[in-house]
Amino acid sequence: MTVSRAWLSGIRTSWRGRAAVAAAVGAVALAAAVPAAMAGTPAAGAAAAAPRVIATTDVGADTTALAVNPRTGTIYVLNTYNNFEERVAVISPKTNKITATISFRGTSTSPMDLGVSPVNGDFYLTNAQANGRTSVVVINGDKVRATVGVPRYGSVLTVSPLTGDVYVGDYANVVVISGRTSKVVATVTASNNTLLPAAVSPITGRVYVADGGCTHESVCTGTVTVLSGQTNKIIGSDTFDSVPGQISVGPKTGDVYVSTGDVSVTGANSEAIAVISGQANKIIDSIAFPACVPAALSQAGRFAISPRTGNLYVPIDSGNGCRTYSAQVVSGQTNHIINALRLATPGEQMAVSPATGDIYLLRPENAENDTFPSLLEVIAD
Repeated sequence: MTVSRAWLSGIRTSWRGRAAVAAAVGAVALAAAVPAAMAGTPAAGAAAAAPRVIATTDVGADTTALAVNPRTGTIYVLNTYNNFEERVAVISPKTNKITATISFRGTSTSPMDLGVSPVNGDFYLTNAQANGRTSVVVINGDKVRATVGVPRYGSVLTVSPLTGDVYVGDYANVVVISGRTSKVVATVTASNNTLLPAAVSPITGRVYVADGGCTHESVCTGTVTVLSGQTNKIIGSDTFDSVPGQISVGPKTGDVYVSTGDVSVTGANSEAIAVISGQANKIIDSIAFPACVPAALSQAGRFAISPRTGNLYVPIDSGNGCRTYSAQVVSGQTNHIINALRLATPGEQMAVSPATGDIYLLRPENAENDTFPSLLEVIAD
């Protein structure tokens, strides 16, 4: 592993489905420019300042994951190049500039997800191996501190902001890795289907794991399973008549937000985010997106929740007839769409910094030309 100051760009970008997305060229504008069908109707009496982009950083090509250290605010962007050349850009939250790049090579691995521990400062990469197994690489500073084997293929991980423990989705199991020892301390069978993204409550430490699947008759089911962050035991669950997708936890309320629609099965006018009480583990509300498909609900990038306002930021792509790209802003108090930020290209991943309160959006500079780099934009909430 080496650390360099140079950041190379211009290498082929390879995000899933990017080649199929129509290009939208232009500067970022505010929500006033977003068509009414996409912006939604603000809740009565709701006053929300328009979100705005305050900084943009070129983070190179082939970006696959984005994470923020909750304690320091340092941003990490994972790039996967050709010939198994991997790089992590380390970005300062003060200057929004790349301060270092961590480079490493592999022969049979492909990094899939990235997480950062606020407890010890380590960050974690899930590597999907050619033999169908997964390893979790533990990096401290610019050095690999440990490599932890996961029995089966696991592509998604999340880190507890309270304990530093790491949770890796391994098909039907959740593998728990101690943030202190970098050893597997528990394996919890949480599903009969393929596990999807997970999230940890910064208030209670509970772990929320989404899973789901569809039959050949397109009958879909999904579950959000709740694990105790102390005992690693299942303590609750919620079921859906659809495949759940991205999942996040509100830092103010502890409520859980999970997408409850599968784009390829249910089609237009059906996407929604379910709101689950972090105390009762029951669904208490639903946020509808009637006009377009939220990109974060079907792809790897999580939607973000502001630590300042509790508002949700959900990237919208051009699926199901949408003509523009945006990040929709949903009130954390009313669960209504209250604003939107117009984007020049589709947002792919989002993250939030509890340290600064800023929202980070990763998107391609050009939606059609794979030789262009990705842009990391800082959104003031």
